[in-house]
This record gives sequence, C-alpha cells and structure tokens, in this order.
Amino acid sequence: MAKPLKILIVEDQFVEANHLRLMLKKAGHSITGMARSVSDAKYYIAQEKPELVLLDIFLLGKETGIDLAEILRENNIPFIYLSANSNEEVLNKAKLTHPYGFLVKPFREKDLLITIEIAEYHQEHGIESSIRKELLFQKQLKSIVKKSGTWDDRVLNIVTSLQSLISFDLVMAVFYIDGKLSNRVLGYARTGLHEYQKIGIEELQNITALKESEINELRNKSKVETDATFYNDDDFVKICEKTPIKKMIANSMNMKSNLMLPVPLSLNENGGLYLSFLADKLPITTKTI
Repeated sequence: MAKPLKILIVEDQFVEANHLRLMLKKAGHSITGMARSVSDAKYYIAQEKPELVLLDIFLLGKETGIDLAEILRENNIPFIYLSANSNEEVLNKAKLTHPYGFLVKPFREKDLLITIEIAEYHQEHGIESSIRKELLFQKQLKSIVKKSGTWDDRVLNIVTSLQSLISFDLVMAVFYIDGKLSNRVLGYARTGLHEYQKIGIEELQNITALKESEINELRNKSKVETDATFYNDDDFVKICEKTPIKKMIANSMNMKSNLMLPVPLSLNENGGLYLSFLADKLPITTKTI
C-alpha cells in the first residue's frame, strides 16, 4: 500500500476528475485540487506543491498536459499521464517528458493505485539512482583515460559508459588540433540497446552522398566548440547555420538536437576531443548540463 500523497488532478472532464477524486480519497490520498487547464494547474501548484500530478494530455485551452509536464519536471514533481488517445505520435511526445506512468482510459481502480505506488517508489529512489549512475560513469571514465588502446576503442568505451546518462541516436568524435577540426572521422550510430555501428569517412560519404574533399571543405568552414553546450529547436537550427559540417550530418540523418561534451583525452598539447551527441530529440535541458 502506497503512503498517502497530496495529489493534483489535471483533467478537463469534471465527471472523470471527480471519479478520480473519489478513488484517491478512498485509498487515503488527499486532493490538492482539480484543474481543467494548464493555467488552473499552475495556480494549484503555486498554492500547495503536490507530491504527484495525474495529468490528462488534452485539456481546455491551447496548452496541453505535455506543456505542463516541462514545468513539473523543472520543479521535480512526478506525474502520471491519463489519456484516451494512445496513438504513436502522442506516446512519443509524452515519453520525452519522462512521466512516471501512462494510463490509457478507461482504466481500473487497481491499475491506477498500482501505477501511483510505482511512481512513488521511482520518485524516492530516482535521484539516488541518478547519482549512482554519475559516480559509476566518473569511475569508468577515469579507467578509460588511463588505459591504452586505439582511439576507436577508447571513444566507443566512453560512448557505451554514457549510454545510461544520455539517450542519443548518433555520436561523432570531434578531434581538433590548433583550434581547427582534424580530418579524422569517427562516429557511432546506435542501432540497439547496446549495439553501435561505426561511422568512418566511407560510411559518412555513403550517408551524405558527398566526396571526402567536400566533407573536409565543410569541416574547414566549421568552428571548434570549446564548451559543454546543448542545442535544441531554434538554437539547433542556428548553430547548424554556423557549423556546416553539423548541418550536413543533421540533414542527412534527420537529427534535431545536439549536445557537445569535452572529453579529457588529449591528442597533444594543442589538440583534444569533443563528443557530439545527436538525436531527433535529446531529453535534456540546459539545467541538466
């Protein structure tokens, strides 16, 4: 049995919202409010921060439950989606906001209470789990830096270690010397949970339909980024206009999001390595980095 929680119901249909209220009160939970829109929900959140939000995706007004989910994440408030619409597009958008559960209407009272119990568990142990993952990665990275081996092996080891922290579709190793990008091409496309396809110059030529000389020309026109930076939406479009090689890869492989991370592996005193993670949508905010 889950401990009693303060729960906010965000549902534009009063009959359904009231039915939820009755089920939750019967289970011992308290209700901080019943909101029919995102603006209503913001009011209740400001009045009394709930411990959990039951969130319908389609609400009154222009803003949806997915819009509210971003605010809930920023405030570390767990939420469970409730929706009668379970098509693939909606599910994909919902998954990117990292909900603690997703219930398709109509659902049983037992399903609701079990989902709440699981959400409570993940909220209590999620932060601790993230810290453990970060500490493990730091330990793995120190070990990788000390080991000898080819650059391909070292980059792949770093990529696989980072998988639990960053969900990506493609990572490109960005080698630079004297402030300029080198001609070295090394990347890995994620093809499965723990499976990667190496991307070298030949693979990149096949993907982009460009010659090696044309790829190098784009690289020479691109600046070296020296800080950990995240680009998404309009920011990603703007950086692609300034970085032709990034624009070429993004257009060729349908990437819309990018995270640049420096890696403590030196080519020489004037060179180094950055990892460029790309995806259709990286579940990262600037607060993450």
